[in-house]
Amino acid sequence: MSIGRAGRISRRGSMKVALAAVAGAAVAAQVPVTAGADQLRPDDPLYHFSEYEALVNRSLTVRQLFQWPSIANRELWANVVNALNAWQFAYNVPAGQIQIVVQAYASTTPATYDDFIWGKYRLGEALQLRDAQGNPATTNPFLHSHIAPDEATPPPADQNNAYYFDSSIEGLQRRGVLFLACNNSLRGDANSAFRSARNPDNLTVDQIAAEIQSHLVSGALLVPAGVTELVRLQDKGYRIVVNS
Repeated sequence: MSIGRAGRISRRGSMKVALAAVAGAAVAAQVPVTAGADQLRPDDPLYHFSEYEALVNRSLTVRQLFQWPSIANRELWANVVNALNAWQFAYNVPAGQIQIVVQAYASTTPATYDDFIWGKYRLGEALQLRDAQGNPATTNPFLHSHIAPDEATPPPADQNNAYYFDSSIEGLQRRGVLFLACNNSLRGDANSAFRSARNPDNLTVDQIAAEIQSHLVSGALLVPAGVTELVRLQDKGYRIVVNS
C-alpha cells in the first residue's frame, strides 16, 4: 500500500485494503484444517497421482504456476489469459508446449467445486459472492464459458477471437490450463458447512468432504495440500507467479 502526501492512502492502496477486507471475511467463514490422520496420500484413488504426474512432467517449453489463495483477487484471470497469449502469439510457443497450472487453496478452493456444491452448501453466501442480480451466487461464478464448445473446436485462427480472452475455468481448460484443488482446504470448507446452517442433510464432516470430492469441476485434480504442490511443481521446473 502506498501513502501520499499528508499521510493519505492512495486510491490504489485503498482498493487493496478493501480487497483484503473481503478476503479476510471469506477466510473467516472457513475453519482451517491442518494435516491429520485422514490426510490424502498419493496412492489414494482420489488423487489421480499418475495422471497428474504424467501431465506436469511431460516434455514442455513453458512451465508456469499461478498461486491463488484469495478469492478476492480477480487479477489471476487476466494474468493467466495474458500469459497464454504472450507465450503463444508474442513468443511463438505452440499451444501444446505451454502448461499453466493454477493452484487453488484457502478461500479459493471452492472455485474448483461444481454448481451442485455451490447450490447445496450456499457457497455464494459463505464467501460473500453475488450474482448479476445482487443475490448470493448459487452456481460457481468462475466456471462457465460463454463460448459454445463447437466455437472452440478447433481453436480459432484469429488471435483476436473471443476464445483467446475467455477467462472462465472452462475457457482456460480448453487451452490446457490445469486447476488443482487443495484437499486440506476442502476439508476446511466441509467443516465450515457442518458447523453452520449450511448442512441441509445433516451430514458429518467426512460425509460432506466426500460429497465435495466427488463434485469437483470436470478436469480439476485434487492434491493433498496446495502449499506442498507449490513447492513440488517448482522442483519440477515450474516458475511461480504469486497472486496474493
